[in-house]
Amino acid sequence: MGWLVGRCRLGDENVEVRDEALVGLARRHDRRMVAVVAARLDQEEVGRLAIEAASYVADERLIGPLRALRSWWDVDRELLEDALAACDPERQARDVEEQTAFLALLEPALGGWPGVTVTLSCERLEREVSLVIERDGPRRWYDFRSLVAKRAGGDLAVAVHAVLSDLDAAEPKG
Repeated sequence: MGWLVGRCRLGDENVEVRDEALVGLARRHDRRMVAVVAARLDQEEVGRLAIEAASYVADERLIGPLRALRSWWDVDRELLEDALAACDPERQARDVEEQTAFLALLEPALGGWPGVTVTLSCERLEREVSLVIERDGPRRWYDFRSLVAKRAGGDLAVAVHAVLSDLDAAEPKG
């Protein structure tokens, strides 16, 4: 959906169509959406898609409207808290620090693995950060947050060990 088409749908009489357009435009991380999403969060009825749009925009100016929802919006508390976290600049900085520290641990550990390429990236229209390990063609994909939080219990060294174990398990035994 292009910006102009999406903007037109923001004025649709059907609230679901408006909110779908809101998410579609917010996924583009267009700063013009901050005021639009903030206005939607200030309405009497706020749907899940409006909260999802806030998490895609991920701008600290949305923290106030999102916090105001805590007092009455009980549709999906986890979604609301995730949106607040996505908009928190301190959380964003910690995420970057964690990713940088992880790469600083992983890259030297891969010294014994020739031909390995490591990529940590976020697709433009997504929020998730992907870790891609490529070795002589085959790729291993990881959701970075899941790798660190769930598989490694928040320990970056354990996450590095998990990746190395995966590479070792994929190594042909001869």
